[in-house]
Amino acid sequence: MGGSGLLVNVLVAASTAETSLRRRLFAGLHACYGVASFLAPLIVNALASAGCDWRWAFALLGVAPLGAVLVSLRTQVSGSASEWREAFVDSKPWRRTLWYASVCTLYVAVETLLQTRLVQYGRDVLGQSSESANFLLSGFFLAFFVGRFIFTAIPLKHSSTAILTTSGVVSLGFYLVGLMGHPWAFVLTGLGCSVFYPCMMALLTDELGRSTAFAMSWCQTLQSIGCIVMHIAVGALTDLFGLPRAMLFGPVCLIMMIALFLAGSPRENGPQSI
Repeated sequence: MGGSGLLVNVLVAASTAETSLRRRLFAGLHACYGVASFLAPLIVNALASAGCDWRWAFALLGVAPLGAVLVSLRTQVSGSASEWREAFVDSKPWRRTLWYASVCTLYVAVETLLQTRLVQYGRDVLGQSSESANFLLSGFFLAFFVGRFIFTAIPLKHSSTAILTTSGVVSLGFYLVGLMGHPWAFVLTGLGCSVFYPCMMALLTDELGRSTAFAMSWCQTLQSIGCIVMHIAVGALTDLFGLPRAMLFGPVCLIMMIALFLAGSPRENGPQSI
């Protein structure tokens, strides 16, 4: 699954040279993640209500990706395979790659934190029923999808830097309002952060060009490590100080993300190789 996630991002990166269109394509791709996250629990619950075992749910949900595989076999990608291999082997901008990976990891940690803890927060801290807490999470995913759909449908003339900075600041503001006892703000946090990752992937492609595949692979790797660290850290903070304080892990990551992004990507010195 990690490999497929990397490959579809690389394919989008290679599909066009126009920045605005690439941002929209990345937003459309990642909007599919929002739709899947929103629909998957509903589909599984519907299958469970129909008497299907959870294993059948996984089997049936796996049919659609098989169709995507068949379509991809007939899809042509610009550039030869040798060019992509050369880019992956010879061009290694380590400093900028680690900068992009660090910014993306901080973002993904916040997104995953909300996706995995929001129901528990609504139930245990806000005093919501399980149904209301689940509805809160569904609202987050729906706003997440709406933001990326709008970003896909409407071309923005603003620079990627302006869009990313606005997304980070707006997400931080709504997250903090949510922690003040206003659950609707968590939904708007999903709207605010929805454009960050696809726009970041487009910026990475613009700046790194043929090194995109190499950089994206390290982004995916560090994001996975970051999610592990987030779960361990938030779990430990919850045990020590309670969930309300543990949720502050999100704003801390957002502040670090915004600061690191505004600091700018570092310059490469000399040839980059292993």
